Amino acid sequence: MNEPLPERRNISLHPGISILILLFLILGLVSFSALSASTSKSDASLSAKQAALTENWYQARNSEQAWLAATDAALHTARSASAAEQEYYKKAGADSTGHTLEKDFPMGDGQQLVCRIRVLFPEDPDGSCYVLLTEKAVSTAGYSYDNSITVFDPSGEN
Repeated sequence: MNEPLPERRNISLHPGISILILLFLILGLVSFSALSASTSKSDASLSAKQAALTENWYQARNSEQAWLAATDAALHTARSASAAEQEYYKKAGADSTGHTLEKDFPMGDGQQLVCRIRVLFPEDPDGSCYVLLTEKAVSTAGYSYDNSITVFDPSGEN
């Protein structure tokens, strides 16, 4: 019962191995921190650019809403001053074919907000004078595409 316990052996590592492990650990932490810093910097610049684009969008929308309000007031004034439909469209300044008005609002960075309305001749003087047809952001910048590299050629010819 009282057997002697086996003798414990102490395993010791050479001090150079622990220093090597520590160096690789520090090198890994430094490289990950550098990657994290560069990622956060690029995220910050992307966020600033997106904030500027969003601000330009809302400024263009505010200008568009002001134009729509002024146009609506002018159309109601023209409607009350006009007896005939053609006279109303002429006073409204709408084109003769589709009775439409269009206005562009710059948004910067080669974009603009395009608003297009159809002018209506309301039977009731207090009725709606227009219908919104188009409201979209379009690119005004000219692009030159690089077609020097064939990415996919379905005919099989190079």
